[in-house]
Amino acid sequence: MKQCFSFCSIFPKDSVMTKDELIGLWMANGFIPSRGALDLHDMGCEIFSELTWRSFFQEIDEDIDGTVTCKMHDLIHDLATSIMGQECCVIEPNEGTQIPKTARHLFVNNSSLSTSVVDLTTLQPLQSLIVGNDCSNLSNRARFFSKQKYLKVLDLGYNFGNISFKISKHLRYLRLHHSPLKTLPESTSSLHNLQTLSLINCWPLKKLPEGMKNLKNLRYFDIRRCYALTSTPVALGQLSFLRKLSMFIVGKEDGCGIDELKELALEGELSIKGLHNLKSSMEAKNANLIKKHNLKALSLSWPVSSNLCSRVCSTENSHHQNDEEILSALQPHSNLKKLRIVGYQGLMFPYWMMDLPLPKLVEISLENCERYHQLPPLGKLRFLKFLYISGMGALKYIDNSFYGDMESSFPSLKVLSIRKAPCLEEWTTVNGREHFPLLSSLTINDCPKLVKLPMLQSLKDLHIGGTNVTLLTPLIMNATVLTSLKISDFTELPGQLDRLSVHSCSLKSSSDLLDNLSSLKYLHIQVPSIETLPAGLQNLSSLQTLCLSDCSSLLSLPVNGLQGLSSLSSLYIQHCKTLASLSEGVRYLTSLEDLLINGCPELTSNTSLLFDI
Repeated sequence: MKQCFSFCSIFPKDSVMTKDELIGLWMANGFIPSRGALDLHDMGCEIFSELTWRSFFQEIDEDIDGTVTCKMHDLIHDLATSIMGQECCVIEPNEGTQIPKTARHLFVNNSSLSTSVVDLTTLQPLQSLIVGNDCSNLSNRARFFSKQKYLKVLDLGYNFGNISFKISKHLRYLRLHHSPLKTLPESTSSLHNLQTLSLINCWPLKKLPEGMKNLKNLRYFDIRRCYALTSTPVALGQLSFLRKLSMFIVGKEDGCGIDELKELALEGELSIKGLHNLKSSMEAKNANLIKKHNLKALSLSWPVSSNLCSRVCSTENSHHQNDEEILSALQPHSNLKKLRIVGYQGLMFPYWMMDLPLPKLVEISLENCERYHQLPPLGKLRFLKFLYISGMGALKYIDNSFYGDMESSFPSLKVLSIRKAPCLEEWTTVNGREHFPLLSSLTINDCPKLVKLPMLQSLKDLHIGGTNVTLLTPLIMNATVLTSLKISDFTELPGQLDRLSVHSCSLKSSSDLLDNLSSLKYLHIQVPSIETLPAGLQNLSSLQTLCLSDCSSLLSLPVNGLQGLSSLSSLYIQHCKTLASLSEGVRYLTSLEDLLINGCPELTSNTSLLFDI
């Protein structure tokens, strides 16, 4: 435990550390002792809990996916540094840190703005090399890695290209985030001691090594946001120690079936894609999801057609029934907290979505379920805080069934988003019951037929656009605590707003859009067609920040409009291509502290006014 604690000094002060990352590094360096049949990962979890209990870690936070983060107080960091001595070394940007010869663990806290160059060939053999961000300032990289025979931890960031992974047979921890690699070398499969392989945010990555089944010691395999991947390696089910697998793509070939997940004791987050390749519910049951009690987040995805309407019309009924049977067989464990379903083409949801034996759910996303016409009774979920609905092409009504049979429906819901529901006409509530008592953020986008909404008095943030104009007035009249509004194609606004973003509206110079907004502190206008700012601008005496972006028809700033902005401290003008003059009104901005002008090529006159502010 002492080594695990002191090793944390390799991270700069005030760093946010993740539990899985720490355990992976502890395992790689041999700091976690074996104890009987208990897995090293489980031992690492015990050590983390013990260090937390002793207050060596602070600001512990766990997200819905089960990811745990923490920090270390500066004084505790100093204690860890004193214990580790000169074995750990941190190189800060643009600081000529002298690396002691005894250093075995090196953290290069680099950045794209760093001017100092670290010559890797001057370093002694290392056990751990962690590069915080940009790798472009590291010189002689190939020569350095060719000599590293005892390297156990390698964590490289941006701008790191190809590399041979035959560098060290001892390598146990390999993290290549934001790498431009398109193919992970097959030589990676020869790293038989590898315990952690993290390729998070490697967007161009298209192919993984075919021999990954040989990595028998692999515990963590993170390929989140590797969007170009179309398949995962064969026979991953043979990796019996695997505890974290962020994504699995179901294939048709032998060794690529969903049954590879059956015996894996997976934890945290799992995304299963390619469900269209499953032929039967029996095949889906082989994933054994209902027994994976440590999964916190699950995403189930079928391919999404780019043409929603054509897919709805052309998909055969047998495919719909197959989707229904497969989703029914993929029932997760009741411990699940986050569920995402994408591209499901069944006509109805399975019983576990209707009876909802998932009481711990905190977040649900239903995306591109194009044929489903009725929402599940999600109102009965007591802990649901976030609900995202998008691409429900057949949804016409949100009615009583949505709320369940609870006296208070959606008692914990805070964020609700309904987008791309072209057939949705009416959203009603049940009289005499309480609904959405804590709902503070609502997004309604691209629902052109929607003409009726329930009263939502607790709303603080509203984003609405691509919707019938009759919705806005009653909605904002009932939302008495509304403070932030983002709109499209509306002109009437409530006076108590604190923040306002206006996008793609057809505004005229005489518009009364900004009248009666005396409490407004932040205003962002992004309207390509606007030629002159609304006259009500001069009444915004509380306005502190004004952002004008992509107003490609705006010619000048109004003299009178700027006179009343006595509280304005920040003015940002970006990509207003026709803006030719700031006007004399800028002289009245006596509180201005921050000014940014970017992408305004015609702004050549009156720039001398800036020096008078």
